[in-house]
Amino acid sequence: MATELIMPDLGTTTGDMKVIRILKNIGDYVKLGEPIIEVQTDKANVEVESYTEGYLKHFECKEGDVIAAGTPIAIIGEKDEVIEEPKKEVQAVEEQVIEKEDKAKEHKVIDISAGISIGVATNRVFATPLARKMAKDAAIDITTIKGSGPGGRIVKDDVLAAIKASGAVASTTSGVTAYQAQAQPETKPFVPPTTAPQGAAFVEMTKIRKTIATRLTYSFKEIPHFYLSVSVNMESAVAMKKRLEDRFPERKFTYTDLLIKIVEKALAQFPEVNTSYQDGKITQYSRQNISLAISTDDGLITPTLIDLGALSLAETSLYSKDVVSRTRSGKLSAKELEPAAITISNLGMFGIEEFQAIINPPQSSILAVGAIINQLKLRNGVVCEVPHMKAKSVKFCNFSMN
Repeated sequence: MATELIMPDLGTTTGDMKVIRILKNIGDYVKLGEPIIEVQTDKANVEVESYTEGYLKHFECKEGDVIAAGTPIAIIGEKDEVIEEPKKEVQAVEEQVIEKEDKAKEHKVIDISAGISIGVATNRVFATPLARKMAKDAAIDITTIKGSGPGGRIVKDDVLAAIKASGAVASTTSGVTAYQAQAQPETKPFVPPTTAPQGAAFVEMTKIRKTIATRLTYSFKEIPHFYLSVSVNMESAVAMKKRLEDRFPERKFTYTDLLIKIVEKALAQFPEVNTSYQDGKITQYSRQNISLAISTDDGLITPTLIDLGALSLAETSLYSKDVVSRTRSGKLSAKELEPAAITISNLGMFGIEEFQAIINPPQSSILAVGAIINQLKLRNGVVCEVPHMKAKSVKFCNFSMN
């Protein structure tokens, strides 16, 4: 018997979702839990899995359609089963892109002096200071000299030409020669190079980036952040990481793996921290879910690692690497969108020693960790290097704990 697949509610995702890829063809056999479409939500690109198995008989959406939770997306039935196509198909919300042509504006230079007569006469002479002094010492009326500089300004060469034309006495000529020897090069006004107007390109933001901008701006402005910083001695963590790598040489363990497990233990020990706050209500979670801040081409994504209390450190390491890989390739599932109380943001691999993170609402906390730096410590009268890491816990003042 045919089954109509309905678009599931993806947890904390809000708003409509855009179908960006169809992953199966009509007639294909679909297994239970196999992805059939990929949608773009306001948080990430998510593959939607089938909750039944059989042959794909009909799609009720296509790439580019905007759908909501509860919308029919496909029909799955037996191989030879005849399915009547639904009379009412999903109406796609077509995104129209308005193309704008940039037309260069012609800038007309208008001579404002044309046709305007100035009623006040002036005998002002424009000349450089050096030209004025040379004309005065040579007893030449500077008003009789025609300037060759910018705007008719009288310059040194104009005065020298006037002296030569007037046949001045030797003493005067020698004086002019002295000016020539002492004169410094004239300082010409700086004329900026002629360049084309700077162009500006406007980049359309994706739905994910718009959501990131909106949520983090809201968080920074509206949520009271309470910062706690500590410098952590990492000797034991460094030694543990080395032991794990010696025991499992085929695996690569990271300090983020250790941090995930440490935070999971802390959430289990202090359940009042394992909370979120939204619409005036505090929600306390029973499982230790932790989000990771992951940088992707689409922006900063925070997928959730679920039920970490049931996993060993080695299993946690494999799990986190799988989620990071699928996040960066845009293949998250609905499970990675489950709510969590805290996010871990690690910038230590980039050499960042300390930074202030922004809480990801509706979560109540975020842990910002930096690079491991060796610090000099006095131990038993001997100065030695000890690895330390600066960690900054950012807590939302939601009164869920004292």
